[in-house]
Amino acid sequence: MQGFISHTKLWSTRWFAVILFSTASLSCVGVSTPPEIQCPQPRFTGQAPASIYNIRSPLKRSNETLTEGRALYEVSVEPPCRFCHGTKGDGQGPLATQFSVPPRNFTCAETVKGIPDGQLFWIIQNGSPGTSMPSYAHLSEDQIWLLVMYIRQLANSSE
Repeated sequence: MQGFISHTKLWSTRWFAVILFSTASLSCVGVSTPPEIQCPQPRFTGQAPASIYNIRSPLKRSNETLTEGRALYEVSVEPPCRFCHGTKGDGQGPLATQFSVPPRNFTCAETVKGIPDGQLFWIIQNGSPGTSMPSYAHLSEDQIWLLVMYIRQLANSSE
């Protein structure tokens, strides 16, 4: 447990510094315009290994699992997904302007429906090279599946 606590403190410290620096940078240069929302959003993330790519989430969709996924997305993971992808999942989070490759817009059903569960799982677990998407390998498989389910909900709620 000590290792987990130290790891969590390290992530919290790093992301606090990133947010603090980003906020200061934005106010200094006057940048406040979020990136344009695209739908569908082109992306060239590497494909998950064949053994993972087409796996379907083993979790049953329910109000409880969606609530757990939302809690992970908004506050329970370090860094929270909403910092980049936004509270609505539209890719308009407070750090979105900091990236040359904009964060994924999960509200675009056309984009999200074209990505298999296994691919989303793999990206969350391993990050996305060439973008600012970090690895969340420290999460359990169930936590990652909860995030996949919640991301699907964001796309469904925009229709």
